Amino acid sequence: MSSSGGRKRRTAKEIDSLAATILEFVEKNPGRRAENIKDALRIPATDWPLPVKKLLEEGRLNTKGEKRATEYYAKRR
Repeated sequence: MSSSGGRKRRTAKEIDSLAATILEFVEKNPGRRAENIKDALRIPATDWPLPVKKLLEEGRLNTKGEKRATEYYAKRR
């Protein structure tokens, strides 16, 4: 793949860092939808799925609702 116009592959460290940022925001602002979280943190839509999937798989994030109405909550420790 050429370096001009191709998608940049993020490192695991970058994904973990974004996941931590998302989790911290959700802990302080429970019940927000993805659209609100992405806007508040200025996260491009293309960068959203991977860190959120990681947080959900690790059980650090819970959801309520479906599709665009999905609300995100941090799992209590």
